[in-house]
Amino acid sequence: MKQRSAIPAALSMFVWVILSSCTPFFPLLTGQRDNTPPWIETFQQTGPGEFTIWFNEPVQLPQGGQEWLVSTQRPPTAASTEDRRLILLWDTDPASGLGQPFSIQGRVHDLSDNALYFDLPGFGFNTQPAVLQLNEIRSVHSKTRPEAIELMCLQGGSLGGQTLWIGTPNRFTSRLVFPDLEMSQGDYAVVFLRTEEHILEPCRLERFQDTYWGFLQASDGMSGTIDGLRLSLVNPDIPVFLLPGGLSDTSQAITLTVSPMYTSPESVVDAMMYTKRAAEPAESYGGFGSAASLETAEELVAMNVWSIAGDTNLTPSHFISNTGSTSTRTLNRGFAPQEWFIAPTGGATLGGENTTDRYNSNR
Repeated sequence: MKQRSAIPAALSMFVWVILSSCTPFFPLLTGQRDNTPPWIETFQQTGPGEFTIWFNEPVQLPQGGQEWLVSTQRPPTAASTEDRRLILLWDTDPASGLGQPFSIQGRVHDLSDNALYFDLPGFGFNTQPAVLQLNEIRSVHSKTRPEAIELMCLQGGSLGGQTLWIGTPNRFTSRLVFPDLEMSQGDYAVVFLRTEEHILEPCRLERFQDTYWGFLQASDGMSGTIDGLRLSLVNPDIPVFLLPGGLSDTSQAITLTVSPMYTSPESVVDAMMYTKRAAEPAESYGGFGSAASLETAEELVAMNVWSIAGDTNLTPSHFISNTGSTSTRTLNRGFAPQEWFIAPTGGATLGGENTTDRYNSNR
């Protein structure tokens, strides 16, 4: 069974409670009556048309049939309770496409007939996701070169529903839910940030949720130019995505999950954190400079997506240094686990194979 955790802040969940007045009051001779409704511990989408909700106590379906249980775009074909679980099944995925959102609204009762109404988000489920890795990052932008995150496909499949978080699922500034797009091993996709003023007609890109995406055209030039932005792609024949917001050039985590529903570390595909800080733990917040940066670093370690050697105090030196990085000197993924390095000036290779040359600040 997959690990269950508390509901993360990343999910836009709305739960409201109504205490049932149907059950009569029992005198204190028989003990204190339970007036507290059940509450949700976590929920998980386990497949297309499969949704399970865990509660803190045994629950039951309301009397009157399933029509009183759930109101969604398309009601489930089956619903049942097993102790603390509510299991909802559809004959086909209720979403309109991979990564597309849908709403699950309903009501359950505990054994004392206290009612809980809930409204939970679901997303189109990807049964064959492409296996991706964060591969190259332009963490510093210039007037004409926007920040960028390159993804490389390690195993073919669909991008649909996979989600890139600028931050972590519990602490992020923006996120990108990818559309249904097939990728093959060795393919690349590039996400460009700080592009709000450039999402204009020259882009000729499609809208999907909070982003624009598409393929550059031959008239954009080999390096790729969109409305004055120099994308500097090695290979322009790849999908590009424009995402509002930007990266911090001082300290930034980036996380990739298999879907927008983060419920456990098992759903994390890849993650990293870079920082310009190299302070000692005795300094403020362990050298990270802020409580938010320290908590983000601690979260990556707690999720088992970033490893540190030994039982030591967490410091910025446990993560990737981007000191010396510029708009033409990008962070590149190495071959060893958690290995990143800065490419030399002009060594950015967005959309293509990473350079093996490294920036030498002593030259």
